[in-house]
Amino acid sequence: MKVVLGFKAPEDEVEILRRFLPKGIALRTLATGSEEELINLSMDAEALITHRASRKLIESSERLRLIQVPAAGVDGIDIDAAREKGNIYIANVGGLLSRAVAEHAFSLILALAKKTIELHGYLTSGNWKRIEPQVLYGKSLGIIGFGNIGREVGRLGRAFQMRILAVRRHPEVDYATDFMGGPEDIGFVMSESDFVVISVPLTKETRGLIGAKELMAMKPSAFIINVSRGPVMDQKALYRALKEGKIAGAGLDVFDPEPPDPRDPLLKLENVVMSPHVAGAWKATVAERMRISAENVRRLMEGKKPINLINLELGY
Repeated sequence: MKVVLGFKAPEDEVEILRRFLPKGIALRTLATGSEEELINLSMDAEALITHRASRKLIESSERLRLIQVPAAGVDGIDIDAAREKGNIYIANVGGLLSRAVAEHAFSLILALAKKTIELHGYLTSGNWKRIEPQVLYGKSLGIIGFGNIGREVGRLGRAFQMRILAVRRHPEVDYATDFMGGPEDIGFVMSESDFVVISVPLTKETRGLIGAKELMAMKPSAFIINVSRGPVMDQKALYRALKEGKIAGAGLDVFDPEPPDPRDPLLKLENVVMSPHVAGAWKATVAERMRISAENVRRLMEGKKPINLINLELGY
């Protein structure tokens, strides 16, 4: 069986994957990392371990049976093309990175609430200026997308004794929250929250989910944090809300596009704390991500259904 590793990984990560793969697997890796090279290598591959798979790649890969994403997000895969072609599994590594992403969301929350970066800047410029930080205790934390990441964010919020309000596609009673609603309750949750964390997957339905209307529902003292994907939020509407003081600030780990244009005025705002899409970059999970990927290749070889399958209709 031929398997293609569809991204340029460090050699130590490639060796970890080789160690986990079953015997008899021909693993091919990229030399340049170009789309053309990936398409050519994948034409006769049965499994692809990758973060990206275009319609052109999927349609030209006659033997492709498995697209394994060694991460949580599958927005780099043309799911429509895979569904239309049929007989292709798409899998990810489940909630493996949820803890890391949730911790990063809270690092942004704390930086905003405690004004850490602003105070650091004053001190490095010789200015002993003191600004009163906020306390998270008793504040309301809204979580838009209560999946694996959202649940971890909620657990951390509980540790700070925050009030937890959540939204998910199919709401159900959850004793980890003080309020659980559906998509129709997004406006309510955003209006009630002092901090809002966006943790939905990027799908057709969630693209542009948070726009001017949702941002205007927030308190002027509230902060929004995005650790999902950039296109989930209308970045221009976010800029206007921040610039005009409609909301207090934002913590962003994701952008639209990535990397953002260095001239983007959003990057110059003082009430924004940013990081370059690193929330899920947890080195300790590399071996487990590769093990799960190899396990699904083994299951494919044995005629078994892979684990952590994506719902091709829902897109996550």
